[in-house]
Amino acid sequence: MAENNNATFEGSNGTGGIQPTQVTDANNQSGQNNVQTDGANTAKTYTEAEFISEVDRRVSQAQAKWAAELDKKLNTARSEGEKLAKMSADERAKAKFETDKKEFESERAKYEAERLEFEAVKQLSENKLPVSFAKMCTGKSAEETKANIETFKTAWGEALQSAVNDRMRGTTPKAGNGENINVSSGFVDVINELHR
Repeated sequence: MAENNNATFEGSNGTGGIQPTQVTDANNQSGQNNVQTDGANTAKTYTEAEFISEVDRRVSQAQAKWAAELDKKLNTARSEGEKLAKMSADERAKAKFETDKKEFESERAKYEAERLEFEAVKQLSENKLPVSFAKMCTGKSAEETKANIETFKTAWGEALQSAVNDRMRGTTPKAGNGENINVSSGFVDVINELHR
């Protein structure tokens, strides 16, 4: 009696991997794959050979992608090295300076963006506005950020007022004829005496 080891796995989880939901050892006499369904998710039962084949296929794909990225990086570094080797010492120093300058400018821009976003959070908080909108209000300069926050503040206030007005609207109470009023007789007597 041959034993087939079956493993149940859901389909792709969006990252290219397989998520195990259940692994079972079972005697599968017919050699058939069982398909199990549970609502929207469909699980397929793989035999051990199919499972190993699928894992090998996905690992091979990942290795090929990694190798292509590595080759691209190596070729870029190699071409940069060849350029630097052909340059004189002064040219190499100038090229290094330009590279360092670009990196510095990139870091400076990143820092400036973070600073502006922090300032936007601070201003939104001071104006009692939701700070979750800081990224959307952040501009390219402090002045632009401030203008964006003022625009947002105006729009937020108008939207809030509109929502309050919508909530406050309702049906007008119907006028009664006085017959359906359930009032204690003592209260009615006091009212009648006041009106005499």
